[in-house]
Amino acid sequence: MMDTERNLVSISFAALYHRSTFSRPGRVLLKKSYPERKGEIVVALVLIIALLMILSHVYVWYKRYAQLDVPVGIVKSPAGRVEKLAAGMERAGDWRRESRIAEAPRRIRLRPGRPGFNGCTIVMAARNGLVLVGNNEDRNHPQTVVTFLPAARDYYGRVVFGYDDMLVQGGMNDRGLFVDGNSLPPTGWKPEPGKPTFRGIVLMFLLGTCATCEDVKTFFETYNVPALERARIPVADRSGASMVVEYGQGGVRFVRSDTWYQIATNFVMTNMRNGDFPCWRYRAADKLLSEAKELSPDLIRDVLEKTHQEGAGLTVYSNIYDLKNGVISLYYLRNFKDVVVLDLAEELEKGERRVDLSSLFKSPGGE
Repeated sequence: MMDTERNLVSISFAALYHRSTFSRPGRVLLKKSYPERKGEIVVALVLIIALLMILSHVYVWYKRYAQLDVPVGIVKSPAGRVEKLAAGMERAGDWRRESRIAEAPRRIRLRPGRPGFNGCTIVMAARNGLVLVGNNEDRNHPQTVVTFLPAARDYYGRVVFGYDDMLVQGGMNDRGLFVDGNSLPPTGWKPEPGKPTFRGIVLMFLLGTCATCEDVKTFFETYNVPALERARIPVADRSGASMVVEYGQGGVRFVRSDTWYQIATNFVMTNMRNGDFPCWRYRAADKLLSEAKELSPDLIRDVLEKTHQEGAGLTVYSNIYDLKNGVISLYYLRNFKDVVVLDLAEELEKGERRVDLSSLFKSPGGE
C-alpha cells in the first residue's frame, strides 16, 4: 500500500511539472514552427526598436540640458568677477527653467525657413559720451516676443528678444552688456585640444553671467563653443568697448574696430582681404556712420532704416540699446516713426514675463 501511494504521488508531481512547464508562453512559442512564430518575432523587434528610439531621445535631451561637457570649476574674469561657468550651475533649477524658454545655440537663426545668411544687421558705437547699439532682426516671421528675466541667484537681470519658436536672438543685461548673433555658412570650426566644450545656451548664458567684453573674451578663451560653427557673436558693453567673436583663419578671433563704431552682418571679417566686404548692408551702414559728425539715437535709427530688408529676409523688429542708461527703443515691422521705449530696470521690477511685441504697439507696422 505504501509503494502504491508513493507511485501515485510521483506520477502526480510529474504531471504537474509537465503541465506548468509546457503551458508557459515561451515553451509554446518554442514548440511552434518558424512560420507560426514569424508574427510574434516581428512584433518583438518593433517594440525593441521603439524602446531604443525613446531611450536615444531621452539621452539627447539629458546631454543637451542637464549634463553639459563642462567641468565643475570657476573662471575669474579680468574684471575681477568670479564667474561660475560650471556644470553645477547649469544643472541648477534656474538653468533648467531657462532652458525651457531658450533655444539651443546651434539653432541660432539656422532652422529651415530662416532668411539664411542674408539677415540681421548690428551696429555698435561709442562717441561723445553715448554708447549705442542698433539691431535689425530679419526673418519673415512676425510672431516676435520679448522676455524679461530679473536677477536671480548667480544670474544678472536681462531682457531678450526673439520669436515664438526661437526665443533668444539677442538682448541686454542689467550690467549694460549687449550680446547678439549673426548666422553664417559653416565656418569650419574645430575644438581646441585641452579645452572643455560648452554645450549650454550661449547667448542666454553670456547675458546671465558676464558684465563686460573682457568677461565674454575670457569665456571663449576658456571653452570650446560649437555655436561658432554657424554664427558670430557681436558684443558691446557700457564702457564703449565692442568686439565680434568669430571663427576664422583656423581659430577663434576677437574682432575689434579701429574707429568709434563697429558693424556686424553675415560674413566672417577675419577672412576678408583688401576691404572687399560682400554685404550691401555692411557697406550702406559704413557709409552713413563714416560721414556722421556725431553719434545720436537718430543716426542709429537712420542706419537701421537704410539697411532694413523686405521679402524673405523681412525685418520684423529693430531696436536701439542705450547701454549706459539701460534704455531700449523698439520699432516694429519696419515702421521707424512709431517707437516704444523700455527702461530695463523698470521692466525687471515687474517680474519675469514674456510679451508679444505686437501688443506693445497701438498700430503695429503703422497700419
